[in-house]
Amino acid sequence: MIRGSIRGSDKPVVVLYVGRCWNNDFLTDLLFEKHEVIFQEKANLFVARSRSKLLAPDADIEIVDIGWPYSGQFNRHGAYLEFPDWINMVLPLEKNWDSIVRSFRSTTRNNDLRLIRRNQYRFEVTNDPDIIDDFYDRMYVPSVSRRHGAASIVAPKKHVVKRALQGKLLQVYRGPQLVIAGVVYPEDGILYFLPVSRSVLPKVP
Repeated sequence: MIRGSIRGSDKPVVVLYVGRCWNNDFLTDLLFEKHEVIFQEKANLFVARSRSKLLAPDADIEIVDIGWPYSGQFNRHGAYLEFPDWINMVLPLEKNWDSIVRSFRSTTRNNDLRLIRRNQYRFEVTNDPDIIDDFYDRMYVPSVSRRHGAASIVAPKKHVVKRALQGKLLQVYRGPQLVIAGVVYPEDGILYFLPVSRSVLPKVP
């Protein structure tokens, strides 16, 4: 149970948070100007639902932060808003680059491509294991940790390396400077795109 003042308001609220605490720091920073934990206990999935039912009447807001499939044990009815753990976004791709360009909006063709050329953006793809290791250690982990802090969920290195070797590590440069990178890999006729990380490397003079 967390008590505090909501950002932009002096009104105090009590939040009941039930979850794995992976997103707890992010949620409290998002919700509260200042807050304090007034009650906390550990519970497994077998008793968490009954405990939350006992505590819910004393809370103004209840947050259930338990991912699929275990979230099914906390089915709610009424004034609840459900957010999925992830959202799948699918973009159909044409078979050749000219067809892809023709499918762009006119603003993309007229403005974005012109800005890409003017700012000297270019890309490279690689399967070099040393470059993939360097991407994970010097870009992926620092970028995720800096962005999400204590709420970070860092994919294991073997998972990222496996996917990069299965597909490609895509690196985008602005002139000589590496600015962003991500892993692209095919599976079952679909091209997947794993986390893109902004460069945290020193700038090239």
